[in-house]
Amino acid sequence: MPSNAIELPDRRSREMWWHRFGDQGRRAVPGRGIAKAIDAAGLGFDVELRKIASPNHKGNWVVDQSRRGVVRTDNDALLGVVGMRYRPVQHREALAFVDEITAGYDADVDCVWGSDDGAKIKAAVRYKHDADIAGTDSLRPYLLFSTSHDGKGSVKMAVQAVQMSCLNQLPGLVNRASWGWTVPHSSTAEQKLRAAAAAIEAADRAAEDLAAELSALAGETLAPDAADLIAERIVSRTVKSESAQRRDIAGISGALRESPTMPERFRGTRMGLLHAVTEYYDHARPYRTAAAAERSHAHGVAAKARRLALAELQAA
Repeated sequence: MPSNAIELPDRRSREMWWHRFGDQGRRAVPGRGIAKAIDAAGLGFDVELRKIASPNHKGNWVVDQSRRGVVRTDNDALLGVVGMRYRPVQHREALAFVDEITAGYDADVDCVWGSDDGAKIKAAVRYKHDADIAGTDSLRPYLLFSTSHDGKGSVKMAVQAVQMSCLNQLPGLVNRASWGWTVPHSSTAEQKLRAAAAAIEAADRAAEDLAAELSALAGETLAPDAADLIAERIVSRTVKSESAQRRDIAGISGALRESPTMPERFRGTRMGLLHAVTEYYDHARPYRTAAAAERSHAHGVAAKARRLALAELQAA
């Protein structure tokens, strides 16, 4: 594996990837409701439907009779174009049920962030149910909720596991907990709450299963040459550019050697290589823009690399 110097922040100066896009409070504030978190992120605006028009062949403006625009009332920004049957639900209303989650479970709102001028917003809820990894570390599920004014009319829920010693994202809950639940905006608060409760129960089971598998990886040694080959296979399946492949392989190598957060018990094991992969993609890999980084972490290169790493290490 090629050598490359990379900068890896220590545990105290790290943050979840969504903190890079979220509100200025960033850390969870016990008791902070979802509405206040949305306001703190600058996303507490309302929207309304307005007529949209376009010029015809004579240059005269004609109102579209089949569509309406979703517009912010605070700055008149157009967030989307929807059909005539669409009825907007304000962000605070769509996510109001999150307060029931934080009240009924040991959880609190960690962060809220938006994209596309606020057309889409997401909220991360910290769920304090840690699962033990080899008596050395732990993983914690975070609940991710999203809603938008794109005409789809739904609230989406997902689960992300985080390794607490390093704040690296972990793979595995994607397939185990049926990654992604969708609830229509028209659902009642009770229906949304039931769906979220089912998500939490699935996350609990998935987290315990994943922690057990990671504990097993921590007990299996991995020779440096074998680690090199696995890292190369992972990278070759995530990016096509040869220069990007060399950079990412070197980055994983650097994290494997120099990680300031890797527990000693993980060094020289399969779990150690997984730690290096997730550490590099979460805390050291460069991205051109913040939006590109968010896509990578959510469902792009970084997310794929985590999944491949776990599959390779369990199969090798």
